[in-house]
Amino acid sequence: ALSSDGATLYAMKTNGFLYAINTSDGSAKWTEPLALTGDGTGSSLSIDGDGTVYFTTDTRVVAITDNGSDVSIKWSVEAEGASNSGVVIGADGTLYVGTSTGLRSLNPSNGSVNWEYAAVINESVPAVDAAGNIYVGTADGKLLVVNALGELLKQFVLTTEVVNSPVIAD
Repeated sequence: ALSSDGATLYAMKTNGFLYAINTSDGSAKWTEPLALTGDGTGSSLSIDGDGTVYFTTDTRVVAITDNGSDVSIKWSVEAEGASNSGVVIGADGTLYVGTSTGLRSLNPSNGSVNWEYAAVINESVPAVDAAGNIYVGTADGKLLVVNALGELLKQFVLTTEVVNSPVIAD
């Protein structure tokens, strides 16, 4: 993930390390082990408008602040199976993540749960459209469309296996 000013590239390894790299010369800005509990980490990072970086582990969703020469944890909340998904930021700043118990909507300021739609999410990062609807694949072959209030709008049965991350085009 690239910072809004383009000066820092954030990259994560499954060993629990998050790297911040200066884009001007490729040097390390800082390197921190941020898996918190030794969990494996997810494969995607998200950055919001204020520069908060979000990522997932096997059991948590984590928000961090880049302080320049080091990093601090803004908040960390339990979310079993979150590493099989990733954090997506809606137009209003609301966070969405898939877990082994469902699609969750999180408050970006403290990680509290706004709502959860029950489903098993595995290998699917949610996508949010311009109207605020969230699309996510399930472990049992469905593509769900849930509105910003956590209500199911549509469900498509595509297969009997995992439906991976949907992508929204123009």
